[in-house]
Amino acid sequence: MPLGFCHLSSILCSDQTTPSCVVVVTSLERVSREVVLVFIRAPLPGTVKTRLAATLGDQAALAVYRWLVERTLHALGASPRSWSLRALVAGDLNALGGWRALVDDVRPQCEGDLGARMGEAMGDALREGFARVVIVGTDCPTLDAETVRTAMDALHAVPAVMAPALDGGYYLLGGSTTLPVFEGIPWSTEVVAAETRTRLAQAGLSWRELPAASDIDRAEDLRHLTVRDDCPDWIRALRPEGT
Repeated sequence: MPLGFCHLSSILCSDQTTPSCVVVVTSLERVSREVVLVFIRAPLPGTVKTRLAATLGDQAALAVYRWLVERTLHALGASPRSWSLRALVAGDLNALGGWRALVDDVRPQCEGDLGARMGEAMGDALREGFARVVIVGTDCPTLDAETVRTAMDALHAVPAVMAPALDGGYYLLGGSTTLPVFEGIPWSTEVVAAETRTRLAQAGLSWRELPAASDIDRAEDLRHLTVRDDCPDWIRALRPEGT
C-alpha cells in the first residue's frame, strides 16, 4: 500500500543534503495527490449484474462479477503505482472478504442515485487534498493501470477526463476539481457520455477523452470478454450461442 511508506520520507529526508531525498519526496508526494475510486457492489446473488443474470442466472452472473472485480483490483492495485486505491462499496462491507486486502481504503457509498454517490465520493477525495481523482467501475475488461496513468496525466492539463463506453456510458471519469456532471443524468442509458460532454461544455470546462471500450452488462457483451487471453474457460462456456 503506497501510503504506508509516508512515514519513511521523514526519516530519509532528515538529512536535506542527501540527493536521493528529492526523488523519495517527489514519488510520495505524487502518490498522496492521486486517488482511484473503484465503485463496487457487495458480491451477493441477485444484487449484481442483474441484466446479465436475466440470461445466465444469479449465480453465474455473480461469478462473472467477482472475476471482473478481482481482475480490476489486481490490475489497478499492482505495484509500482502512483495512486491510492479506494473501494466505494454499495451493500454489506463484511461481504468483501479478500477484496479488502487488494485496496488501500474501503468506504461505504452514500445514499442516492449513482450520480449522487459519485459526486459525493469525488468531492470527499478533493476535500481530503487529492489533486487528481479518477472514478472507475469494474465492468470494463480492458481497464488497466496504463489507462489510469493516461487519465491522471491528462488531469495535469485539463480539469476533466472521460473514457466512454461503447454502449453510450463511460467506464472512467476523472477530475481535478468539482465537476457539474452528476445531477439529472439519465443513468444506465445510451446518452450518459453525451450528456456528460454537454454539461462540461456548458460549464466552460475542457476535457480529454480516452479510447472507447466495451462494458460487460448483458449476455451478448461476453463476446468482448471471451476474445481476451485472460478470459477463463468457464466464462467462455457461459456465452450463449449466436451472441
